[in-house]
Amino acid sequence: MDDSRSVEAVFARKAGPGTYQQTSAFISRTGPWHRSASSKDSGGSSGFTTSEPATAMMVFEGTGVTWIGRTTPKVGVGRVFIDGVRVADVDGYSASIRYQWRLFDSGALEAGQHTIRIQFSGRKRPAAQDNNLVLDAFVVR
Repeated sequence: MDDSRSVEAVFARKAGPGTYQQTSAFISRTGPWHRSASSKDSGGSSGFTTSEPATAMMVFEGTGVTWIGRTTPKVGVGRVFIDGVRVADVDGYSASIRYQWRLFDSGALEAGQHTIRIQFSGRKRPAAQDNNLVLDAFVVR
């Protein structure tokens, strides 16, 4: 099991219900991340990564979380972990750019502390031009 409930997660600040932009101090990142500005993104920009071992993680108190991002011809497959368990592989490819797209929703979680982590996989579908991973925001409820 890939356990993201590490010392970092235990001592991290916990986000409550709300929207957390990719630049939020509540989101910890590993690996190289870049900023792409657009007024069509939530908060005016998205973050993207193009290489391993890039991840973005947030500890939150709530009953669910949604990953918001762009879908584009250059986006590949990202891995999603909830509480250290891999729960989904999300394909962010689309033939045209779609902003503020709901890439993943956890569904109902038991009220309390949880962790979401998205991870660059390096995978993509054959039609995709690249394998980027994009984060616009996490929305906690």
